[in-house]
Amino acid sequence: MKKFISVILTILLLILGIDFICSAASDLSSMSNCRFIFAESNKSGSYLYGYNGKNIYSAKVLPKCRLYEVSCLYNVCSVVQCDNLTCAISRSKGNSINVTIINDNGTYNSYTFNNFKNIDYSSFAVCGNKIYFISNTQNFDGIKTYYLNGDFIDEYSLDENISKMFCNNSKVYAMTRNGNIYNITSGSKKFICDINSTDEIQNIGTDLLYCTSGKIINLQNHLVKSAVADKLNLTAVSGDNVITAYGNKIKYKDRYYSAQLDSKYLLKHGNILATVNSAFDYRYIDIKNLSSNNSKSYFDNSSNNSSDNNNNISISGTKNNFNEYIMGNDLILYNVSPITVSKFKNNFSQSVTVYNTDNEIVTSGKVKSGYSVKIDGVKYKIAVKGDVTGEGNVKSNDIDMIMKYIVGSKTLDNPYKQAADYNLDGNVDTLDLVMISKSIE
Repeated sequence: MKKFISVILTILLLILGIDFICSAASDLSSMSNCRFIFAESNKSGSYLYGYNGKNIYSAKVLPKCRLYEVSCLYNVCSVVQCDNLTCAISRSKGNSINVTIINDNGTYNSYTFNNFKNIDYSSFAVCGNKIYFISNTQNFDGIKTYYLNGDFIDEYSLDENISKMFCNNSKVYAMTRNGNIYNITSGSKKFICDINSTDEIQNIGTDLLYCTSGKIINLQNHLVKSAVADKLNLTAVSGDNVITAYGNKIKYKDRYYSAQLDSKYLLKHGNILATVNSAFDYRYIDIKNLSSNNSKSYFDNSSNNSSDNNNNISISGTKNNFNEYIMGNDLILYNVSPITVSKFKNNFSQSVTVYNTDNEIVTSGKVKSGYSVKIDGVKYKIAVKGDVTGEGNVKSNDIDMIMKYIVGSKTLDNPYKQAADYNLDGNVDTLDLVMISKSIE
């Protein structure tokens, strides 16, 4: 009973107290307000972040989508992602600066540093309780380190001019204008590797750095992997395989799959990819489903001879309409409810037969969670998003079923459990309850 009451209170707090977080769970549209936007994947998750004027925007896209906006005292000069922290410098007219740090749980703090001179505000890094600045007080750029309370720690030179600082896996790195990368976490420099001095770089995973010249560097063992050049924000790594986005397609293990959207950003955390378009709609893709021999989400590229560097790849085959459904290994999740059998079948050019829960062929009426479909001889279970009770629509009965599942009085198996995961984050929790409640208001 106590657990049931706790769930009810949580739902009320989500709906009445912090609507901002609730809406952000499935909406990245506020990112369009940014003048500058950056993307990063690291050990804590996958992020989009940016700023415009005095406002900072921090969106954790994976593993669970949340968006936060914080207004600073002054105009923002630069913003960086340091593991799970989005950090920004804003500067007053004098020599004072304000550092705002947003945690990916939505909490944030601001720190003021006074009498700051000869600091390059275009790049900095935060690690633990320390902040690292580029100073211009010597013949070459130096590193100035402070505690977040403003206490000075030390200053030293790299004997080279610095173009960028960044964090990866709780370590701080400096990239020089000559293309050398050093680990500077411990207060001294440790050479890691050299890249093209004109390279743009991006964190794409734990210890993984993408360079626009077409390589991926492991910052831990210094191994280099080849990648497609000039694919900033559109490259990911899964094990030994590089994943690259080309518009509405992604390439993985020499096969082309639907990206579900015309991708402007490709992010990865764990086994999940996120594709984000220019309108900041996003879709999740389970990499394990791409590897399945039964997967129908791929394009037949057996006759494709196009170069990886050509964004307009000509590929033969049938494209699934992923705006309406997502096809996995043995399950199809339909994103629209209600959906008729005839409209469902129209999404496929192959031979399609729909069966009800008694394994009888269905030719009319609504498609319901628990139904199955045979496509070219391969059978899939069907989950209709939000239809947890298998009635073919989304209503209060579905909310009751999810609530009982959360408090432990009911169990849910696939495909009904997949239908209950309304925000597609891999969990069935109070956020799904809130979103389904809003969808039927």
